[in-house]
This record gives sequence, structure tokens and C-alpha cells, in this order.
Amino acid sequence: MKAYRAIKTAMTGLRRNPMRAMLTTLGIVIGVGAVIAMMEIGEGSSSAIQKSITSMGANVLLIVPAQPPAAGSPTARAAAQP
Repeated sequence: MKAYRAIKTAMTGLRRNPMRAMLTTLGIVIGVGAVIAMMEIGEGSSSAIQKSITSMGANVLLIVPAQPPAAGSPTARAAAQP
């Protein structure tokens, strides 16, 4: 019986405030659409970046640290060994 009462109260509220109901619905639709659009844009850009990196080849991309490694660090020792 509680579900019937809740639905009846909700329908009464929708009938009494049609503009608020319409604006709320519009806000939800716009929000869901924006989230879906952002997810698709992120997927597309990620895919495009992966394709461009793949097309460069396996041995073209070189990542270099901004500062030289400190003396005595494992990275400095590995770089010094032939």
C-alpha cells in the first residue's frame, strides 16, 4: 500500500508543478547526454593517440628524464656500465 501512496503523491506533485517537472527532466537529459559525449570524446582521443604512436614504429619513441640522475643512484650506475 505504501508504493501506491508514493506513486499517487508523485503524480499529484507532477500535475501541480508541470514547469518544474519539465525543467528537471530537461536537466537530467542534458546531464546524461553530456556525460555520454565526454566518455565518447575520451575514448576517441585515446584511440587516435594509440594509433598515431603505433604508426610511428616500436623504436622511435624515446623518453628522457628532465634532470640527469644523481651520482650513485641505480639509474646512474646502469647508464655508466657498457
